[in-house]
Amino acid sequence: MKIFLIKPDDNFDVFFRLALCRTRKEMLSAINRDDEKLHNTEKTTSDVMGLFRTFPGIIDMPGIGYSNIYGIMYLNLADINDNVIIHECGHATFFWVFNIRHYTGKFDNEDNFKEQEEFCYFLGKAVDKVKRTIKKYKEGLK
Repeated sequence: MKIFLIKPDDNFDVFFRLALCRTRKEMLSAINRDDEKLHNTEKTTSDVMGLFRTFPGIIDMPGIGYSNIYGIMYLNLADINDNVIIHECGHATFFWVFNIRHYTGKFDNEDNFKEQEEFCYFLGKAVDKVKRTIKKYKEGLK
């Protein structure tokens, strides 16, 4: 497993960790190990291909997080595809939008168009950075 810091938007000083695992077994092992350090996490099922988990309260947690790291994304490279990457980046973006940016969550009219744009911008940047990180990592394995 290799861990990277992903900063989707250079305008904000927040990151999420990206844990790239070679197999599903390695990923599940990493999730279970990290779950022991977090409280009130749901049990991860064996059919999971990727997972985004936030850090409660975005506080300093020895061995797992820092105040500007708001979560960790686990990806299983053996089963990875664009749908999984977009799905997990969607979770990361939702957390950022509603808990860090404190948006209203109302994307229903023209007054909220700015929020829609920033949400989609952040999501696109997250997907792009995760995909580029995966590509570089895979190239280094050859």
